[in-house]
Amino acid sequence: MKPVARLSIFNFRTLKETPKPTAALCAAVLGLLIIRIIMFIGEDILMFSPQDEQRYYAFRNDARYIEDAYPQPQALIMGTSRLTVLDPGYIARPLHLDDSEILNYAVPGLTFWHVKTFFERNTEITQNLELVVIDMLPFQLSEGKIFSQEDPYFIGFSSVSDAWSSGSFRSIFIKGANSIWPAWSQRRRIPEWIATGKTAFTSPDTRREAFLNYVKPFRVIQKRQQAIGMAAIKTYSSERVSPVQIEALKALPDLLPDDATLVLIWLPVNEVYEKELQGNGETGESYREFKSEVTRFHHPKLHQIWVESPDTIGLVPSEFLDEVHYGERGMAKVGAFIEKRLTMLLEEN
Repeated sequence: MKPVARLSIFNFRTLKETPKPTAALCAAVLGLLIIRIIMFIGEDILMFSPQDEQRYYAFRNDARYIEDAYPQPQALIMGTSRLTVLDPGYIARPLHLDDSEILNYAVPGLTFWHVKTFFERNTEITQNLELVVIDMLPFQLSEGKIFSQEDPYFIGFSSVSDAWSSGSFRSIFIKGANSIWPAWSQRRRIPEWIATGKTAFTSPDTRREAFLNYVKPFRVIQKRQQAIGMAAIKTYSSERVSPVQIEALKALPDLLPDDATLVLIWLPVNEVYEKELQGNGETGESYREFKSEVTRFHHPKLHQIWVESPDTIGLVPSEFLDEVHYGERGMAKVGAFIEKRLTMLLEEN
């Protein structure tokens, strides 16, 4: 009987020496390495190429900071769209400063995480700060239209601790994988890649100019963005509270100088929306959840001001533009109230 021939699958002679990489494999690895280097070098341009209105506003403060030649103000207004037209004088007078020493970086849809990330990316802006004022709305703690852990902006700019605080294994995995290969945060169209390639090895000034050119087409869209913000306010639910936003709020005071003050202020909404907030429906429940999360946080640098009734400031219905935004006369009353309360606060301290 003839011996059974050994099948080729049991022939291990090919494993006696380490296989040598082929030329094709080496070329592929080299190509991927070059692409990754370009991604790293071009990140500050590519990520600042906003694909829609919401992402534009996420980067608006970075654009302002570059346009203003990297200022170091004494006070910052970092609120939502409601404070975009607040006169800096209302902040300057209580601090006995000139208006030019106050910067208004309020933008639609600004959340606590956006402020934290901006400060972490631009540490110089906080060096001389004495005061930061942020107005509050419920969307600032929610995950939805304004803020999402699935957004490329969060994936690209969040820290490892941000991803970890999300409590989502998917977010943690994507953040880790994206750090190695940014397939999520730097997913762009071919023309944008070409533009990035053209500026990748140029001077910092040229790259900053490219950044500013990217955001120019998005500078006339505030009214539409306010509509998005109002939709987010209306759909806010207590079930969508984001742990990332809560941790960002807690981190803000420690990003400021030791003698600085962070003021969070809840400003009145119109009568119709106020009734919803004080009611027993979903809107009321979500508002109480928001207030509970914010008020339970205490820090020596943090001061909270809650003004829930328009009567406190003397606002009348005609002085509102919508549920939360103010007309010219309403904004003047709000500004005078903020100035008065800041004066009292700073005298007490």
